[in-house]
Amino acid sequence: VYLAAVSHLHLTHGFRSPTSNNPTLNLATQGIQRSQGPVHLRPKRLPITTRMLEKLLQLLETDPFSKHDRLMLKAALTFGFFGFLRGSEYTVATRSRFDPRLHPTMSNITWVKDGMHFLIKKSKTDQVGRGTAISIGYTGRRSCPVTMMHAYFDQCK
Repeated sequence: VYLAAVSHLHLTHGFRSPTSNNPTLNLATQGIQRSQGPVHLRPKRLPITTRMLEKLLQLLETDPFSKHDRLMLKAALTFGFFGFLRGSEYTVATRSRFDPRLHPTMSNITWVKDGMHFLIKKSKTDQVGRGTAISIGYTGRRSCPVTMMHAYFDQCK
């Protein structure tokens, strides 16, 4: 993606693309692709379906989970599912790297009459880091993300 952007920028300004016919760059790109294995052997990442989400929520009702963990996981699963989010857009990989300027905090959620608004501060698809606001409404289902988030937030008070 970065190479395509560099090439496009040069071409739109009337310059020759430094990425075309570059043997070193071509070898590096081929090496990266080879290191990831053949395309047909890479595991497919299929989307979660509504049925899968319901099954996950049902599994959370089992003994190993405390009430707090159960609410947190239900809120995270439904929020990510109905918000069409990548996990990295609403979670933090490790506590030691948490940065409130980049990572989500409770203050990034605004409750509105028909649901909630959420500010995504950092995203893989937001290359310049402007942030993106999304809205999630009530679904009326058992797996409603707004209801789950309310339950989790109420428990955290």
